[in-house]
Amino acid sequence: MQKASLKIMALAAIMTVGVSSGARAAITLDTTGSQQVFGINGTSVGTWTTSLFQVTTPLAVTGLITGNNITSNGTITAASMTSGAYYHSSDARLKTDIHPINGALDKVLALHGVEFNWKKDGRADMGVVAQNVAQVFPNIVTKNESGVMAVEYDSLVGPMIEAIRDLKAQNDDLRAQVKEIRVSMQTLKQENTRLHSVKADSNAVQQPVTLNP
Repeated sequence: MQKASLKIMALAAIMTVGVSSGARAAITLDTTGSQQVFGINGTSVGTWTTSLFQVTTPLAVTGLITGNNITSNGTITAASMTSGAYYHSSDARLKTDIHPINGALDKVLALHGVEFNWKKDGRADMGVVAQNVAQVFPNIVTKNESGVMAVEYDSLVGPMIEAIRDLKAQNDDLRAQVKEIRVSMQTLKQENTRLHSVKADSNAVQQPVTLNP
């Protein structure tokens, strides 16, 4: 099926919106007035300049969107997304009340990694179940207007890091205990050897002396 496409070539990015030819979508760039308006089927959905393309209303796209710099202040929903790298704002200057995650190991152990198939296409996948995550980390689970739940997977990295640190601390403690036990066993072994030696010497002294007539 052929697709019509609109290419907006900006200084910072190139965005391509693919629309099925059967949809009869009329895509317009209005350069009149004080703002350059981007519209579909006569309805304004955003504005654009030579360096910025901004969608201000919900926009459903069937096809491919590509760009060197795509920014969203809301939610982007897609069947799949591919990128060389994803970056999340994480600067300490943007945060308050920074503190370690308490009980991270127990919390991670309360989660269940599962394998499953998606109902829509039968595709095999693996991950977590939102309802399970919501019981442990409710702040990283959200619902859309239909009540369908979604998980912010990236936020699970922090608990997993702290869980590994908890395991490392437990392992270090066990190693220290094992070392103490080995030292104690070695001390007991040396003491046992010494006692056997003393006993042997004592038995030799206590043996009766036989005199020949």
